[in-house]
Amino acid sequence: MKIEIWSDIACPFCYIGKRRLEQALEASPEILHPNIIYKSYQLAPQLQVTEPTSLNEYLAKVKGISIEQAKEMNAYVSNMATEVGLHFHIEQAQLANTFNAHRFLHLAKSLQCQLKAKELLLQAYFCEGKNVDQLETFVNIGEKLNIPHSTITDYWHSKNFEEDVRLDMYEAQQYQITGVPLFLFNERIAVSGAQPLDVFLRALKRANELS
Repeated sequence: MKIEIWSDIACPFCYIGKRRLEQALEASPEILHPNIIYKSYQLAPQLQVTEPTSLNEYLAKVKGISIEQAKEMNAYVSNMATEVGLHFHIEQAQLANTFNAHRFLHLAKSLQCQLKAKELLLQAYFCEGKNVDQLETFVNIGEKLNIPHSTITDYWHSKNFEEDVRLDMYEAQQYQITGVPLFLFNERIAVSGAQPLDVFLRALKRANELS
């Protein structure tokens, strides 16, 4: 089964949805060797970070709400994350443009390790307070994926995979995707958002029946 997923690194619901999909696949032994492909999508493509900004401050500014309200919203999301075994530290997260992280995911895809790279990037952002627009972060993740240091630095100092990222986002426009995560099963069944487990189970079953 082919499963395409449009998502962003700086998207908590993308991480939560990822876990729920994984749980659904574990509960669906009839789905053999799913081909999971992560597609690029940026929630804030024009974001420029000129000084350290917490996610609470950023959310308050973008939504036009108070810092306290932003903290409450992020606490709600963090509680959702714990339900699927994730432990967010949003107060430590570093605001960053995710374009280079998406390029890194395409590099990892070319090296057959995209799924692990996606997990490590999300973990770095939401759980470890790492900057996902920094060479050091990619080098550290590359070490865990056994990607040579020279390959990481070559990627960082090039424009490699920029067109791949843009193509993914163009495809999202063609599918009229306006938010993420978006899960597309066998190019026929779509699930939008970090839906409950039973929604993913039904989508997997239906897509399998139609394959």
